[in-house]
Amino acid sequence: MDIFTQIKRLNFPLDQYVVFGGAAIAARGIRETNDADILVTKELLDKCAQDGQWKIHPRLDPNEPAGLDNGIIEIYPTIGGGFSTNFKELRANADMIDGIPFCSLEDVIRIKEVYGREKDLKDVELIRRYLIS
Repeated sequence: MDIFTQIKRLNFPLDQYVVFGGAAIAARGIRETNDADILVTKELLDKCAQDGQWKIHPRLDPNEPAGLDNGIIEIYPTIGGGFSTNFKELRANADMIDGIPFCSLEDVIRIKEVYGREKDLKDVELIRRYLIS
């Protein structure tokens, strides 16, 4: 999947989103991905919720606010998984790659360590190897 094309098609305002998770890893050529997770402002989430092209995407933790899904891309108002930071911090730390804001690898590591799932810890190891190579 060409994540760059898929994300650019959304035509989101640059200051209202940041790509995290596997897509932020794939953007750097570390590994492939089949979807993209995007943290968005509440304003952008509300706008997408009204346009009819997105379906509600529940979270693993039902206490976390739901996101939206269009089949390839999932957008969320929070990172979830017990990770506590805010949109402004992640967006300020983001790396622009081909005109798209992707979470810094340091932030991706922090997020994936908090998630703590086996697949996330494998990603942390891949990122660390990438950073020292």
